[in-house]
Amino acid sequence: MTTRLVRPRDRSCARLGALALGASIFLATEVLGQAGPERRNAIYVELLGSAVAYSVNYERTLLGSWYLRIGGGYFALQELDSEEVDGLGLFPMMIGYVTPTTPHKLELAVGVAPVVTRGDWDDILVLDSHTRVVGTGTVGYRFAPTESGFLLRVALTPLFGDEGILPWGGVSLGYRF
Repeated sequence: MTTRLVRPRDRSCARLGALALGASIFLATEVLGQAGPERRNAIYVELLGSAVAYSVNYERTLLGSWYLRIGGGYFALQELDSEEVDGLGLFPMMIGYVTPTTPHKLELAVGVAPVVTRGDWDDILVLDSHTRVVGTGTVGYRFAPTESGFLLRVALTPLFGDEGILPWGGVSLGYRF
């Protein structure tokens, strides 16, 4: 017994199938595209936070929900009865994770912040006179809707130094692109 391939005389079924496949791919692309572009970069300003007073930060998403962050902030203080100006700069470098689902996300991160000082900060922060790097972390809330580039962060951002732990926190506003 031999098997015969039966060809339809009318190719309208094949055309209809190809048209349905093409329409399905087009519609799936349109529906998936409505979720917004993949935003792997962010720039934001953090008030207080990992650099003590303020910082400007760049963040890059690496794999899935993991990201790298670099930033920096510097400020100076002058006592009223003194000509001397003390300056403090911290430059956070962190690796972090955000939950991948809804626009409301949990954020967890750890890192280090190299320190640049001018003057005496020993009695103010968790620094002793030899500290040039402090540890930092983030446990916080991130609001990042998929349809826009808006970014809001509210977090606990403790600093860890030779003299102990400085409990701290911060608020960030920025843009994802």
